[in-house]
Order: sequence, then C-alpha cells, then structure tokens
Amino acid sequence: MLAMTVFMLLVAESVPANSDSLPIIAVYYYAAMIEEALALLAICFTLNWYYHNPKLDSMPAWIRKYILGWLASVLRINKKRYRLDK
Repeated sequence: MLAMTVFMLLVAESVPANSDSLPIIAVYYYAAMIEEALALLAICFTLNWYYHNPKLDSMPAWIRKYILGWLASVLRINKKRYRLDK
C-alpha cells in the first residue's frame, strides 16, 4: 500500500496542474488501495479467529449463527450434520 501511495504521488506530479478531471489510472489505484485495505482487515479478522484459544474464549453465538450459517448455505453444507445451532 505504501508503494501504491508513492506511485500515486508521482502520477499526481506528472499530471498538469490545471487539469480539472481525475485521471483514470488514479481512480484505478484508489480503488485498488481500498480493496487492499479491506482485504487486510479481513485477513486480520480471520487470523484472529484462527489462532485464538478455544479453552479461554468460545465463538460468539452471533458469528456461529449468521456467519457460519450463511456460509453453510452458500457452500451447500448440511447444517444438521455439523450442529451450528449449539
């Protein structure tokens, strides 16, 4: 993300100063940086739940019901077999 930000600064310097429109490449890089930031947040959340100690803390019921239940229906997994409604 730092490299993309520096590149955006270099692109901004090369664009004429009196330009009223935003270059398409700038829009692309802004969208890519936002997507990378969201992916980073998703990875942090996933790794937090993957490496947590189940003996100290159990999974909240709302995550079990909504997230895992939704994923089970999207991935066509039989919910009764894995008992997600504990």
